[in-house]
Amino acid sequence: MATNSSEKRQSAGNSRPNKLSKMVEKMRRDGFGESPSKKLLKQFCESTSAHGFHKIFQGSSILHRIVWLLIIITAFSGFSAHLISLFSRFNEGPVNTEISVYSTNFVFPDISICATSHFSLRRYERNPKIRSLNKPIKELVSDIRSFWDPNNESDSEINGDLLNSLKSYLHEVNITKQSQEMILHCDFAGTICSYINFTEYIDPNYFSCFTFSPRERHLLVGGERDGGLSVIMYVGDMMNFISEEDSLRYSKGFRAVIQEKGTRPEMLEGFYVQEHACTYVQLGYTEEVVLRKCAEEESLQPLEFVDRYGKVTQYRYSVRDCQVNLYQNFLNESCRCVSEILPLPAKFRNITRHNITFCHHINEERLKQSRGAKSNDSSSVREKQECHDNAINEIHKQVSAKKTKKDSYCPLKCNNTRYEMRVMQNKWPNDANETRQALWEATQRTMHEARSRGDSTEVLEEIMEHLKNDPYALQRFAKLTVYSHSTMGNIVRENWAYLARNLASDIGGILGLWLGVSIISTFEFFELFIQLFSVRRKENQQLQAASAADAELA
Repeated sequence: MATNSSEKRQSAGNSRPNKLSKMVEKMRRDGFGESPSKKLLKQFCESTSAHGFHKIFQGSSILHRIVWLLIIITAFSGFSAHLISLFSRFNEGPVNTEISVYSTNFVFPDISICATSHFSLRRYERNPKIRSLNKPIKELVSDIRSFWDPNNESDSEINGDLLNSLKSYLHEVNITKQSQEMILHCDFAGTICSYINFTEYIDPNYFSCFTFSPRERHLLVGGERDGGLSVIMYVGDMMNFISEEDSLRYSKGFRAVIQEKGTRPEMLEGFYVQEHACTYVQLGYTEEVVLRKCAEEESLQPLEFVDRYGKVTQYRYSVRDCQVNLYQNFLNESCRCVSEILPLPAKFRNITRHNITFCHHINEERLKQSRGAKSNDSSSVREKQECHDNAINEIHKQVSAKKTKKDSYCPLKCNNTRYEMRVMQNKWPNDANETRQALWEATQRTMHEARSRGDSTEVLEEIMEHLKNDPYALQRFAKLTVYSHSTMGNIVRENWAYLARNLASDIGGILGLWLGVSIISTFEFFELFIQLFSVRRKENQQLQAASAADAELA
């Protein structure tokens, strides 16, 4: 009996550790002693439809669990990097460009014409007086030349400085060419026109230019006669300040440019119309629709510029003119002067009131000094000239590097019109007597119209005399013909290449690629985050209550 009792006690003693270990294992499985947050995460990983998460808690060994944890962390990292790249692409707003050809009602552009000479030789030879200096124009030119070039050396830079300094005084004397002396005859869409149909534009480099802006712009495509503009111009009576180096680049004749209706002509973007030739320009028509970083024209303010006579003209917005405004403002802030080689914004119409001058301006006192005194007292003007050149270089660097300020940004228009040109030339006019007679009659009609309007006719009388007596007179004429050559136009349209629906689709794809997560699993994650937030909030409240109770007991 004693032996049996002893065996029973020993058996009971051996069973207690087994029961205890089973209870501990059960408590471990049930999460006894774990925080509610950890218990919630464990339950989520074991029950979620997302792949791999349950292996963090159900792995066969600790190493196995750690490996799966690293795999999931790596997958999350890849998913995050991929997601950032998708949002970056979406924010860039990539576009596809679609080009289509369609039948269009051609819209005729504005056309501006300038003589490549600076002045009228006849007016310059008259040597008119500059009122503010009380000296004739030829003496002023000599004084300016000696200011910039006291050693009487001549090169293109000195001639450029001379011409820029002379611009400050040109509003006091008119030595530029007149429209009736340049435009002897014109024909638009089969209807006779004349120089009075052209408006004057004062260009900072070519001086007196003239713009043809037709009232009726929707023309039939009928070739050079019925579908466009034809202009006959006189090339004589030209006066320039150019050096030998400049003469290599100089082309005697006219400069012409095609521009959108109502915009300011930029003559440096044009083409040459040479003397003793007919220049044919066939126009193509393209509409451009831009989406990125653009603005509707209705939201863009027109731009105003003032010429050397004080006349203010308003033009339709263009990126080029917006940048000119920025350049002149930058020069004003940096050098306390404005450039003569760029158009002058209307805000600077009274530059003397604002204590601003042109960067190459030489004032009266210095011009009245002797040659030696001018050379010794030119430091301040030369400093402004150097500042001007450095500022222009700095502007080009900023534009090239795209480092302009946000308030200095010039947006593109969302809708633009572009004209493609195909230029051809042939010899004109021929030496036939009929051509000479036709030119003589055209000049006579222009002279009668000029007399009726009170305009000068001296150059016109000279032209008629040359046509009668000079065998080489026909070489002094040039002809420009501009017309549309097709009823078809192009439209270049941008379309968004990466829309919100593409972004959502790609996010769904990378969720499956990196995490093996579906839409249902995504909502499970959201539910987990909400539950974790609720549990953590309850834990914080319990801790705060316990702390308050301990404080009361203390």
